[in-house]
Amino acid sequence: MNTVTRQFINLILEKEEKQENKEKPKRESERQKKLRRQAEKASGSRKLLKTATDNSLSKGRPITDAGLANMKYRSNGTPNEAKEMLDELGITKASGGNWDTLISSIFNSAAQGKMGALIDGSQLVKSPTNQEGVELKLKSQWKQDDKGGKRSFGFIRALMAASNKAGYLSIGSTVVKNLRVEQVQGEDSFIIYVSRKATNWGV
Repeated sequence: MNTVTRQFINLILEKEEKQENKEKPKRESERQKKLRRQAEKASGSRKLLKTATDNSLSKGRPITDAGLANMKYRSNGTPNEAKEMLDELGITKASGGNWDTLISSIFNSAAQGKMGALIDGSQLVKSPTNQEGVELKLKSQWKQDDKGGKRSFGFIRALMAASNKAGYLSIGSTVVKNLRVEQVQGEDSFIIYVSRKATNWGV
């Protein structure tokens, strides 16, 4: 495992002591309001994203990785387990808006915490056919994880699963079932959109 990968894994999976019966500081509330305002502002001016996507990261056998396995386990456990993991990563609950506004808010919150080692931020986008989605921008090291980017892809999927399990995303089951996470070809970013078919962005 190379140095960049080791530093990334240590940062993402660093364990913190749990603080019981402690109210969230006021700055968390203000931070959440700021993220919501940013998402609402972005929803009025979506970036036009005309691109092809690649879903190869979701294909093939699952990788063997202890850190990712732990994150998946917690994200698919009880709501409390998922919430504890999100709290440790410094991710706050999204509020208001449609599914894409909520997801964008979650990832922008993640970019300000420990997941900032991987996530650069997100923005609302639309295709030439007015299909709506979220572009998730990643740090360039995402594909240097010695698993061809599959570990980073797994972290993103686990983060979304944990947010849904913890109730941080108030979106319907049909949307959750059909959410696509695919790489934007030639870019350090993923596109998240709703479709029953793969590589169907803007088609």
